[in-house]
Amino acid sequence: MRLLPLPKGSGFPPLSIFMKERKDERITPPIFRDPLQERTMADIMDEMRSENASFRHETVDRDLDEHSFFSCQFEGVSWAEEQRGLLFTDVTFNHCDFSNTSMKECVFRRCSFRSCRMTGCDFSSSLFESVSIRDCIAEYANFSGSKMKRFLMQDCRADHSAFTLCSFRYTCFRNTSLRESEFLETSLKDVDLSTCSIASFSVNVENLRGVRMNEEQAAACARLIGIEIVHPSDDYS
Repeated sequence: MRLLPLPKGSGFPPLSIFMKERKDERITPPIFRDPLQERTMADIMDEMRSENASFRHETVDRDLDEHSFFSCQFEGVSWAEEQRGLLFTDVTFNHCDFSNTSMKECVFRRCSFRSCRMTGCDFSSSLFESVSIRDCIAEYANFSGSKMKRFLMQDCRADHSAFTLCSFRYTCFRNTSLRESEFLETSLKDVDLSTCSIASFSVNVENLRGVRMNEEQAAACARLIGIEIVHPSDDYS
């Protein structure tokens, strides 16, 4: 774990910050009111909006140019072309591949990702609102500058990922590996990391205020800033 120094004039918050109560983190799943119609990317090239559509086992190899997707499903879709400014509302991504592509400045509302490959994907400056990411590989993914509200990443591998300059609200990382990930200039207030592996992750010390950690994680942070942890049973004679 690598902690950046506190700015001048600030102090490390009390250890009681690690004991805050969990707030409501309920995530609204994607909503589908009508049957889905199977379509292909070729069908929508001249459109700006897709609704109630299912896309299966194909490769996105064209710029979709700020296309909007409402109540759609992507199954086994590979995103090979860099995208920017796409809107996804009430969308599911199952077994999709975003590896080493770009999804910058996109909006994801009431979306779910399951068993997807996100290795090296650039999601920077995006909005994730009521989004769950489960059983995904997101190593070296870049979420920097993004806003997360009611966001869950669970049972994922996200080592070496970047969450620099992010905004978190009602955010939880559960049973996720975040080794050597960066949370620089990002407040972790009310963020739950207690079930995650955070070895060698980077964070500004002042941004630990309000984070939820287990005892071992909290002790590791304390030792790195020079706090000596003692127990009543220690023998000082």
